[in-house]
Amino acid sequence: MGLRIRSLVSLAMVLLAIGLLGVTAVLAAVTTDQADYAPGSVVTISGDNSDGAGYLPGETVHVDVSGPNGYTASCEAVADENGAWSCQVTLWDSELAVGEYTYTATGQTSGVSQSGTFTDAININSFASDCSTASESFASGTTVCAKATGLPGGGGGSSGKIEWWAPSASSATRTTTFSGVSGNFTDSFAPTLCGTWTLKVYAPSATFQDGDTFEVTGCAPANTAPTVAFSSPPTTANEGDTKMFNFDITDAASDTHTFVTGFPDCGSEGTLVTSSESINNTTHTGTFQCLFPDGLDLAVDSTVRVRVQDQGPLTSNIATTDVTVSNVAPTVVAGFTAVSVNCQTTATLTIDPDDVGVNDSPWKVNIDWGDGNTEPEISRTNLNSFTVTHVYALAGVYNATVSVTDKDNATGSDNTNGITVNQTYTVDFLPPFDDSTPSGLIINKMKNGRVVPVKATIYDDCAQAYVTDPTTSVTIKVTKTSGSGSGDPIEEYADAGQSSAGTNQFRWTSDVSAAGGGFWIYNLDSKALGLIVNNLYRVDAYVGAVKATVANWAVVQPVK
Repeated sequence: MGLRIRSLVSLAMVLLAIGLLGVTAVLAAVTTDQADYAPGSVVTISGDNSDGAGYLPGETVHVDVSGPNGYTASCEAVADENGAWSCQVTLWDSELAVGEYTYTATGQTSGVSQSGTFTDAININSFASDCSTASESFASGTTVCAKATGLPGGGGGSSGKIEWWAPSASSATRTTTFSGVSGNFTDSFAPTLCGTWTLKVYAPSATFQDGDTFEVTGCAPANTAPTVAFSSPPTTANEGDTKMFNFDITDAASDTHTFVTGFPDCGSEGTLVTSSESINNTTHTGTFQCLFPDGLDLAVDSTVRVRVQDQGPLTSNIATTDVTVSNVAPTVVAGFTAVSVNCQTTATLTIDPDDVGVNDSPWKVNIDWGDGNTEPEISRTNLNSFTVTHVYALAGVYNATVSVTDKDNATGSDNTNGITVNQTYTVDFLPPFDDSTPSGLIINKMKNGRVVPVKATIYDDCAQAYVTDPTTSVTIKVTKTSGSGSGDPIEEYADAGQSSAGTNQFRWTSDVSAAGGGFWIYNLDSKALGLIVNNLYRVDAYVGAVKATVANWAVVQPVK
């Protein structure tokens, strides 16, 4: 077993004589600008008559190139007055390009045909794929190819491993296993530690078979610590902002830096921001983010710090930069849970505060209900959603304004969509009528064709006072019903009666014995309304357009 790297293949020259147009063509050497290339390279192929090849001035020379893995290419050139020509082809930018290439140049008029070879093989980061050439010495960092040969193929092939032992190592530095292999197996590795390396091959079935050694030379000088500095960092930020900070690392070109930290100086190192980056340039610009907390908590200025560590590991200096962090006002979204409520009942307001400065506690919440009343200031130590209730006394549409102030006195507010507060009344029917409800009807019977006085007191639930102004528009409506409730099919009777000819208006009558100092009266004429014997009729009172009778209403039944 031995180490192998592929050698360059020398150019071959073949002489071929053919007769064409009376000119004797000879097979002579042509050249490439290099003997060896890397994948993706441009190859320049040239020829002339310096060796008596016989190219004719002005003729076209066609070149065919073939290489590994089915690669083919061609180029053409026109010979000058001295028979010189040159053209180019481009190799694959892939490992598939590694191997040996053959090219043939043919003069299209003279018939001159010349051939040559070149390789795409050796560079510091690759190795000859066939391990065909042995070497006993490699520069540090060169990729070395190891080849195990003669592996028996019986029984499905051989199993084993190749071990790479660094100088004075007590265990293998690298181990590559294989199975099902017959013939040859190769492995590659780029050792950097200088000294004598040992290769051990175990096969088949992990039985030690052979070993070899090689030298690694030209190691880099001792590792030195990197240095780091910020590059044009931002100088201002709002709390909660994410800012990008660029920094320059200066170190040996061969070093790799894998640990980066940055943090605001909150009296301690705070929360570390860590990223893993592979950096192997002499000077590298790195980037990291740091989420800023409450600016005023940091006494306005926040110090951002960064340090890096190489593979040694050696740690750099700590670079610092100051950022002025500004407080951001909280925000709030508020809204009523219902679009309308009755007066003198509870309205519920949901408040959802937020603040990018999560350390801005406590927050003060103030509410203006829009009806001349304000809520006592509320202190909150968290930003969770919560509810507050309020009772609106009078009918109308109200907008509530909610403001939230953080501990640094920054305020955000929201004005809710309006909530409608409904006007309601309570009606109490007086004798000879009685109140009733759909669940417990009291039927007031009246002789058909007779006039019966309907008396009622009306209480304004919002103003919390009886309706006693004689100029108030109080009207009556008589509705045919089954008596089970307001959802029954109905017919309305509202434009005939005796209180005010041709109208359905109640009139006010003072009476100190009645609640509120009087009552509203309407003389119900069953004949004028066309009421039908034995049918049930519901009697309702309205104040303006508002139906005053809700829970308790009167039921009347005409009888013979």
